Amino acid sequence: MLPCLPRGAQALHAHLRASKRLGGVLQPVTIARSVLATRAADTINRMHTSACVRQQAAATATGSTITAAVAPGLNAVQRTAAVRAVGGINARIVPAHSMEAELTQPNEKRKVEIESQEGEISVAKSHSPKWFDNLPMWARTKRAPVAFKVVMYGAAVPLYGAAIGVHVLPYTIHTELAREMLNWAVHYSAAVLTFNGAIHYGMQLADFGVSKKTQVKGFYNFLRYGFSLVPISLAVMASMQCESFPRDAVYLLMTAFACIGGTDFLFHTFCLTPPWFFRHRLAMVLLLQGAYVLFLLSERMLLRGRNVKLDI
Repeated sequence: MLPCLPRGAQALHAHLRASKRLGGVLQPVTIARSVLATRAADTINRMHTSACVRQQAAATATGSTITAAVAPGLNAVQRTAAVRAVGGINARIVPAHSMEAELTQPNEKRKVEIESQEGEISVAKSHSPKWFDNLPMWARTKRAPVAFKVVMYGAAVPLYGAAIGVHVLPYTIHTELAREMLNWAVHYSAAVLTFNGAIHYGMQLADFGVSKKTQVKGFYNFLRYGFSLVPISLAVMASMQCESFPRDAVYLLMTAFACIGGTDFLFHTFCLTPPWFFRHRLAMVLLLQGAYVLFLLSERMLLRGRNVKLDI
């Protein structure tokens, strides 16, 4: 038989060769039977090819391979051609018993992948199992992004520079800059305060940590959107008082950042922030509070308003 022909065509070709050896005479009934057999075999081949296509779709979805048991009526050459036609040139055929073994035995690799979908921290081992399931998978980790650490801890560097400058500049020829640096530090702290309060505003816009089945979505909106307005209000008040009442302005900033730390702890308890969020924010708040203590120890706090003089 010719391996490149369908099975029905091969049967007809063999029948013609056999009849040729017998004298080349074919009866009409014999020809009709051969034609019907050819059509039936072609139909079976198409059904087997469709089965190959369906098996390949299932293999693509599950990551498995095509088995030889899909088309039992095809020979090795036809089966390989059909599988490669639907599965690519690199598709491989495994015996039926191997496929049954893969289906009956647990796939360890797939089991590991399914378990890894629970995240680095499982719900049972979390700090709040009742609410932890509302967090997305990517947030269930103890490792904070590097960019977050840079932004949080980097905000304290200019503030400490200003705190040192306020104590050092009065002993140099740039004495007047000490008071200006204090004002600049208050305005800068107001900007940092506003930024830290707006983080919760952005989280609520993304519904971070909010269950899709919750019936108190309005309460979440009020809590997180409303809290974002508190740091902004205190930041504006501190900026307005830095000229005339610098000590009160620093007290307001210390109170505002302490409020942020307490609110972060509340949101951390109800899993409205990633597990690593509160730890780094608390460290940032403590760093900034240390800088404000240095400002309060400065003699510039005793000066009200700017010391303006006109050289004529």
